[in-house]
Amino acid sequence: MIFCRLIVILFAIPFTLVGVILAFIVTNITLSVVTFIGLIMLVGIVVNNGIVLVDYTNMLRKRNYSLRDAVMEGGLLVSVLVTLILIPTMYTVFHQRTLISDRASARLNKRTVQMGGDSEN
Repeated sequence: MIFCRLIVILFAIPFTLVGVILAFIVTNITLSVVTFIGLIMLVGIVVNNGIVLVDYTNMLRKRNYSLRDAVMEGGLLVSVLVTLILIPTMYTVFHQRTLISDRASARLNKRTVQMGGDSEN
């Protein structure tokens, strides 16, 4: 039984690699040290996500869900929740932070130019 769980988790890694290769082709990026570190991080995230999904599905199975219902609720519900709610929320928060920091740096640059005067004279 543990071997089957391991296979399910490790089966996600090839899909990750296919997605990375397609992303490299679409964006015309080559494999470098930075992208390889990102690839290692992505594989770690995918394996961690697989562990969470398998664990949650097993927890639902212990609560007397059928295998189909456990997989549908565990995998689909969690994936939809993360994709439709968590990711846009995180994107909005980080986007607002960058806008705030950009505005603050623009104000600081404007004040520096006003105080320093024109350097072309």
